[in-house]
Amino acid sequence: MSISSKSSSNDLEVPSASNGPEPCSRPLTVTFATAKSVSGLGLTTLWALVKEKRLHVVRVGRRTLIVYPSLERLLTPAADAGASNTRRGRRRKVLADDGVGS
Repeated sequence: MSISSKSSSNDLEVPSASNGPEPCSRPLTVTFATAKSVSGLGLTTLWALVKEKRLHVVRVGRRTLIVYPSLERLLTPAADAGASNTRRGRRRKVLADDGVGS
């Protein structure tokens, strides 16, 4: 019985690592400590943003995790600068110049 150097049809190709899906370079969620160090914001500010629903969180057991894309959206400048130009709070009084005085 001789051993042939031909590859048989039973040989399977092993896929290389580059053929599969690439691992995610961004995390899905981060802890408040990580969000604090990444963003430079304090814990009080982060919790206030959660309360204002500007940051999305998920709860896993007793842990509260920040959804990373919502943190990115918050920290990334808006593409449309006019949309973020809305004011909150009371309107300022406009003093009309009546032409009296000078």
